[in-house]
Amino acid sequence: KRIAFFVWLAGAAFVLYQFMIQSSMSVMIPALESSLHTNTTQIGLLASSYYYTYILCQVPSGLALDRYGYRLILTISILCSALTALFFGLTHTLWSANIDRLLMGIVSAPAVAGALSIASRWFHDKHFPLLVGMTEMIGMLGGMIGELTLGTTTEKWGYHVTMYILAGFGLLIGLWMLYLCRYKAPTPRTAVPQSPPFFTLLKS
Repeated sequence: KRIAFFVWLAGAAFVLYQFMIQSSMSVMIPALESSLHTNTTQIGLLASSYYYTYILCQVPSGLALDRYGYRLILTISILCSALTALFFGLTHTLWSANIDRLLMGIVSAPAVAGALSIASRWFHDKHFPLLVGMTEMIGMLGGMIGELTLGTTTEKWGYHVTMYILAGFGLLIGLWMLYLCRYKAPTPRTAVPQSPPFFTLLKS
C-alpha cells in the first residue's frame, strides 16, 4: 500500500508540475515582452499556443496510456516536459518560444490521465473518486504555487533562470517516476481480459 501511494504521488506531482507550467506565462509577461521584443497581444498568443496542442493530444495520450501503460508514457512525458522547460529558458526569439510552447502542450498532455490511470491500477475502486479529487486538488495547488513562486523568481533572476529551475524540478519528478517503474501494479480487480479496442466499443 505504501508503494501504491508513492507511485500515485509521483503521477500527481507531474500534474502539479504541468499546472505550474501552464500558469508560468502569466507571471512572466513583462520579462518576456522585454526579452523577446514583443507586445502583450503576441505574448497572449504565445501563452495560448500551449493549449492548442494540449487539448488536441488529450485523446491520443489516453490511447497511448491504454496501449503502453503509465510507466513508459509518464516517464517519457515528464522528462520531455523538463526538456521543453529548459529549451524555453534558452529561447531568445518569439518563434522559437512559440514552437517550444506547442511542444510543452504535447508532452504534458498525459499528466492528468496518467495520474488517474495509476489510481485505477493501484487502488481499490472505492478509493478512485477520492483519488480523482486529490489529483485535481494537487493540480490546482500547482497553479497556485506557480503564481506565487515563479513571479518572485522571475522578478529576481529573470524568466531564463526561472525556467531552468522548472526544468530541474521536472527532472527530479522524472527520475522519481523512473525509479518507481520497477514496481508493477497489481492485477486490476475489475479487469476484463482481452477487452476490445476503444473504437470497437464505440461501434457497439
